[in-house]
Amino acid sequence: MFNQVFLVGRLATMPDLTKDTNEDYETKIMLNVSKPYDAYDNRYNYVKVPILVWRGMAKKLVSCAQVGSYVAVKGRLCNCFDDENKIMIEGESVQVLDDQFAHFQE
Repeated sequence: MFNQVFLVGRLATMPDLTKDTNEDYETKIMLNVSKPYDAYDNRYNYVKVPILVWRGMAKKLVSCAQVGSYVAVKGRLCNCFDDENKIMIEGESVQVLDDQFAHFQE
């Protein structure tokens, strides 16, 4: 089996940095990932994807990203802790791409 996910999207909300039971930093972000053009709505739509980020990556993301920042995530699918019927992404590598996309217009 292969469980790897790669996404690039915009940060939907400002993440909050918290500590888990092991005193490790964590944050949950929502990433807006674009879908193909929807002819029914005559516009581009987005899917909000929940992503869990741990330790140093969480601290760095909270300190340097802002709402609307382009973020690249490499991770794996996992079940949400509070509801096993929901899926989220556990981020293994997270990078803020604002400098690379400064000239990009949607």
